[in-house]
Amino acid sequence: MHGSLAALQPRPPRKILYLTLDVSWPPPPPSTLKRYKPRWDLAVDLGCGTGQVTIELTLFKKVIGVDNGLDSSQLMTVDQSSPFGGETGSSPTMAWLMANPEGSRFEFVNFNAEDLSFLAPSTVDLVIAAQATHWFDYSRLWPELDRVLRPNGTVAFWVYAEFRLPAYPSLTPPITDYAQGTDPATSLGPHWQRPGRTISENHLLDVPEPSWGKTDQVFFTRSHYPDLPSPHLVILRTKTTWGTLLTYFRS
Repeated sequence: MHGSLAALQPRPPRKILYLTLDVSWPPPPPSTLKRYKPRWDLAVDLGCGTGQVTIELTLFKKVIGVDNGLDSSQLMTVDQSSPFGGETGSSPTMAWLMANPEGSRFEFVNFNAEDLSFLAPSTVDLVIAAQATHWFDYSRLWPELDRVLRPNGTVAFWVYAEFRLPAYPSLTPPITDYAQGTDPATSLGPHWQRPGRTISENHLLDVPEPSWGKTDQVFFTRSHYPDLPSPHLVILRTKTTWGTLLTYFRS
């Protein structure tokens, strides 16, 4: 991932993490949370990229970040002061891992999401993918997850939709045209990798169901996408400046 773009990736809302772990929101006190233990042995983050979501899974005894393009320069911690969750520059994720007691429980491996051969059968409690789901080959991934997941294990994937400026609703159409249009001179649309980008733009509705179970889909889109069923309130928000927004466009 390009460094500038990675620096502007939004942090996952805490509600997503607690929904994934099936814990109430707002979060209970840490002492209560740690007593909530359906199974906290092994979590796997597919397409972990910078590792900024991977390192949120501190409740697990072991956490493995998986990415087929992994290198030390890609792993980074998150600057909490940045409106988009920017990188700290010279502080890699490994620095965070070494500075925190939980660090020894994290591992990062260079593998495809569809090849988890380094994992024994029925050993994984949670598999997540944050903004990577649309790149997977599900004809291979679902059987592999069926192999490694423990009974009653959890798979949780999420992506975020195209951003909008609530105070300036008239800007939504040009933002959408810029991101999803068809003119290669004025839009990013023709330059995205397909079909991955299309799957993401369609809110993962095109992801096939696994043969071994049915998935639940939850949409935090309010009324912005009226065709989506049972939408919830938007939970991914940030305050930023016009300058930072321009940097995001240029990335």
